[in-house]
Amino acid sequence: MKSRFPIYFRQTSQSLFNSWLENSSHPTESGLHDLRVLLKKTRFCQHFLSWVYGKSALGKLPEHTRLVFRESGMVRELQLMRKWLTTEKIDLLEVMQCSAAIIDNQLFQLQKKLLEHQADVSKGIKKAEQLAEKTHPILSDQYWQQLNSGLKKQLKKTKKKDWHELRKLIKKWTYALNCLQDVKSPSKPLIQAMQKLEKNIGDWHEYWTIGIRLEEKEPGDTDSLAFRTQYALAKTRIQEQMEVAEKKTERQLKKVAELL
Repeated sequence: MKSRFPIYFRQTSQSLFNSWLENSSHPTESGLHDLRVLLKKTRFCQHFLSWVYGKSALGKLPEHTRLVFRESGMVRELQLMRKWLTTEKIDLLEVMQCSAAIIDNQLFQLQKKLLEHQADVSKGIKKAEQLAEKTHPILSDQYWQQLNSGLKKQLKKTKKKDWHELRKLIKKWTYALNCLQDVKSPSKPLIQAMQKLEKNIGDWHEYWTIGIRLEEKEPGDTDSLAFRTQYALAKTRIQEQMEVAEKKTERQLKKVAELL
């Protein structure tokens, strides 16, 4: 029986390598987003292989990808903050340290990190591919069943503070669907509902992150009136948007619960 996991692993690894090369030479906002999506898929593959063969089987590959993922996340966060402030026409780019110059510098640091880890990641992926090729198909089904069981438990008792972890679990659950062998895939309505929930949580988390970053820059009595005015406007807007995103997420959680 030909396993679907090695195919998914090879396709993901090739796409990651292409994106890695592209961003190490000419990073763009859309390119960085694509790189992070592929890193998430790659890390899912690594989690699965670690589950099968143990954490030591992959050597330092998870560490290399984790470092690059974290570095790219810092840049992505600055880009999101800049985009939000620009869209809302709030003059806090310098205060929030997300000017074009600062982001360009962070992109340069990311380029160096990509080049620094490129050879090690390429070598690690080749080793991991050998593990993927010999992985028995039934293990993909068992791994997804474990994720599915954990996801159901999480959905029954989820609280707002757990939403981000829930989102990561939904992503793993969704990625694992690509590797199912004999287990019947969930219904299309359930898959679509899960994907929408994952997106809703992602939107909420972006607003939440912006809110946290704003709190870190809260003005004092000695700060200028212009700064305090712009800050108050930003806090009001982000709170409104976060509340809307929160309600959307809660409604979608109920829809998913009805389909389970």
